Amino acid sequence: MWSFVLSNLLVRGFLQLLCQVRSCQNNSLSNLPSIHPYNPPKMRALLRSTKALYRPAFPSPSSSRTLTNMSSVVVDNVRSTIVNSMDDKYAESSDLDREFLDRAVRLCRLAGTTQGSNTIHPLVLGEDQINDINPFDLVASDMRKLNGQIKELLGSDHPVLETVAQYFFDVEGGKKIRPTMVLLMSRACNEDAVARGLMTGDVAPSPKQVRLAEITEMIHTASLLHDDVIDTADSRRGVESVNSMFGNKLAVLAGDFLLARSSVCMARLRNLDVIEILATVIEHLVKGEVIQMKGIKPNSADTQIFDQYLRKNYYKTGSLMANSCKASCLLNGENYIIGGGSGSGSGGSGGDGDTTTTVSDAAFVYGRGVGAAFQLIDDILDFEASQAELGKPILNDLKQGLATAPVLFASQQHPNLSEMMMRKFEAPDDVERAHDMVMNSDGLLRTKELAIEYSNQAVEAILKLEQSDSRDGLVKLARQITDRKM
Repeated sequence: MWSFVLSNLLVRGFLQLLCQVRSCQNNSLSNLPSIHPYNPPKMRALLRSTKALYRPAFPSPSSSRTLTNMSSVVVDNVRSTIVNSMDDKYAESSDLDREFLDRAVRLCRLAGTTQGSNTIHPLVLGEDQINDINPFDLVASDMRKLNGQIKELLGSDHPVLETVAQYFFDVEGGKKIRPTMVLLMSRACNEDAVARGLMTGDVAPSPKQVRLAEITEMIHTASLLHDDVIDTADSRRGVESVNSMFGNKLAVLAGDFLLARSSVCMARLRNLDVIEILATVIEHLVKGEVIQMKGIKPNSADTQIFDQYLRKNYYKTGSLMANSCKASCLLNGENYIIGGGSGSGSGGSGGDGDTTTTVSDAAFVYGRGVGAAFQLIDDILDFEASQAELGKPILNDLKQGLATAPVLFASQQHPNLSEMMMRKFEAPDDVERAHDMVMNSDGLLRTKELAIEYSNQAVEAILKLEQSDSRDGLVKLARQITDRKM
């Protein structure tokens, strides 16, 4: 977690330099997002007060072990004080509009909401007209080269660090959903631009778009390395985790190294908008961890708890998918208005009369919906799949004290779950009892419904592009994610 924070601060320094460059170019920073979610003076004052609070408590240590134990207590208290003092606005994001947060939750009958007149449908308008495409076949040649190209990018004069950083890329495993999405979206946007007469030539992903897919996978893998240290996980992708194999220190350093190399690759894309988007993704990974560390506030309403859960999911999972899809469209050099579209294969020529949606907006909404659905299915599999199928420990969320969608839904039928959530399932037998309550409720079914609804939102967005095999492949990918078993 704290390694992520330090990495984020480095990225923010880079963003400040970026903003200065933009200021010279545009003489305006009015359109830039705030780049100071932390309040440095407030944080320094907080640290000073915390230091003063604990200084009188230090007796002369009788042994190095006493000093070590007391230091650990101080560090834990400082960490807790800082995390709990962070303003709730730190968790807000304009990327998560109320429609996105409320629409599916309302349809899934969350307590405190009104059941809508609509129901969740397995298909959206126009989806029945797409071609039956295997999305992975469309980008198979590029994907076969991906691991080797990433390993070349991770070459280092330190052999141990290089070995640790390349560890997961030596393993033929993992779903590789994120680079697959980037490559498919790149091709779909290129094909859409050609169909509209805005671009000529090859529609295959450009070298920069391929490099973006590699950057996306590096950022994702770095987050896994850090997550496994935080969660003390011993397996990942069906093999021993990096922290278990090499130790926590090397795992953290390898994650930092991946973020550093991905940042260098970002800069070499020579596209300020894309650099800013991807730097924001790294910031979001930190925000997600902070929200997860804070846990559930006492006396929170069901809707507030679910809102926090969806925000955390977006920061930890959805942001990388959404923003990398958006960046892939910006890298083709064209970002044009496509309108609402009807999903009937006529692109943005008809539909709801929307005249403001750009192709990158549609790509973002698609990635955001797929990211939400992906995480919800992950939460289901934590209860339903075996460790061999999942490639990581089962019931890991409960063991880490996390309340996911199946638990939140189940708590409406089993009120005792609320008490367990507040104490993060730390009492004896809490994990086993919570598991039984979820399995004896409709929590898993309602979570699946929620995933389908977010998949619907993704499909609605991508059907605004002109018909192509790549666009149809993205539709199929959004549906395969809700049906996956691993």
